[in-house]
Amino acid sequence: MDTIKVVIADDIAQTRTDLRRLLYFEEDLEVVGEAADGEEALSIIDQHRPDIVLMDVNMPVMDGITATEKVTRDYPDVAVVIISIQGEQEYLKKAMVAGARDYLIKPVNSEEISSTLRKVYSLEKERFKGAPPAKENEPPPQERIITFFSGKGGTGQSVLAVNLAVSLARQEHEVVLVDLDLQFGDLSLMLNLSDVKSISDLVEESEGINEQTLPQYLLRHNSGVHVISACYSPQDAEKVNESHLQQILDGLEKSFDYVIIDTPCAFNELTLYALERADLIMLPVRCDLASVKGAKTTINVLKALEHENKIRLLLNMTGQSYGVEKEDVENGLGLEVYHSIPRDDKQVELSINKGMPLALTRQNTEINKSLARFREKFSPSPATNGQKKEKQGNQEEQEKRGRKGLLKRPLFF
Repeated sequence: MDTIKVVIADDIAQTRTDLRRLLYFEEDLEVVGEAADGEEALSIIDQHRPDIVLMDVNMPVMDGITATEKVTRDYPDVAVVIISIQGEQEYLKKAMVAGARDYLIKPVNSEEISSTLRKVYSLEKERFKGAPPAKENEPPPQERIITFFSGKGGTGQSVLAVNLAVSLARQEHEVVLVDLDLQFGDLSLMLNLSDVKSISDLVEESEGINEQTLPQYLLRHNSGVHVISACYSPQDAEKVNESHLQQILDGLEKSFDYVIIDTPCAFNELTLYALERADLIMLPVRCDLASVKGAKTTINVLKALEHENKIRLLLNMTGQSYGVEKEDVENGLGLEVYHSIPRDDKQVELSINKGMPLALTRQNTEINKSLARFREKFSPSPATNGQKKEKQGNQEEQEKRGRKGLLKRPLFF
């Protein structure tokens, strides 16, 4: 039987004593340290590396929510279980967003606390099972900020952004999604998240945007992806300006491996800044003239802004010929297709309606395989490193020969 190492963090000495007594007769639970505040808890965690921290919310020096966020960020193999009183439900929500795995309401009994600790330990052990060993001093990925942008709607941009984020998070990367479509963003809907706080709430934070306040406005999905939600009301979008976005991205870039930004279909102040900050710009396009025309206009603007080298062309919803082929798109836009994603309206709609990204399902469909290959361009799976990439065998490629497109020459607009 594994011994589960526990640290108790509570500013009341008697509470710490009572909790220690409750765990004393549990042979598989060992209290390895106590702390009277969040800062002391971090020091003890660094020294003893426990499996779980029992964390109170209201503590001096550093409160439990801030401490939980730091534990989640700096000690990903240490789980936090919040222990709180009934009147702190709002704080519990903040703590769960910060990364707490579970919570207990005071007063607790021996059976309740021991079963919770064992359950959390078991889930954490399963989560890290089979994960590749961490590399010391591993450099961060070069493409850290990825901005999805399309000048025309209907390209599946948000679906691609969400699934890339979830896929990267499943590879043990720290990933955050920023919904910059402030008036009509749907990222929270696609992930089935309750919008506890939005970006407009963040920019109105009385203490400003900093490393203490920013984590409180991140929604956490069970895949590990964090989300900054769009505004609840369209009129709130006016509260967010370029200076706010700069502070937000500065903070996120320090804490996350990947910052993925989903933008509206418009060149506004915030979109232009998101494009400027991007290491890569993902430009989705479909195989139809209207979509290609919109992409051509977008590329011309991006070239004028000197972002041409950042552009990666995503050919979405392929597999059905409407007279415009992949070669036509590449010739018309003057760019090679970075990746192609086949069309599967049924699976995409189901995933959106259920709030379950395709990257979390195990269906052996062409779109799932293609999304996995898309993610591997950023973070190859351990099992596929060194192996030849699977050939794209979708219908578009299979039927390419012997078929003539409507377009006999390159597209120019």
